[in-house]
Amino acid sequence: MKRRLLRVETQGDVPRIELIHDRLVGIVRDAKEARRGRERKLAEQAKLDEAQRLQREREGERLAQADDRSAGATVGEAVCASGSW
Repeated sequence: MKRRLLRVETQGDVPRIELIHDRLVGIVRDAKEARRGRERKLAEQAKLDEAQRLQREREGERLAQADDRSAGATVGEAVCASGSW
């Protein structure tokens, strides 16, 4: 006698896997919930990493603008000091 633990059924165009043995349902459900939890954590970490990257990028742009202003002021002071403006 050939026994199977899984049965594939197609609903619409989507194949679904059905557990034949009830003892496996809890194990599979727990594994699925654990996998989804790991996926959620990875997605949250990716969002956090992206937010930190954007923050660093904005800070870099802000510092570059401050450097530009400082350089402009230094040039202006040099021109004024030389009296050749």
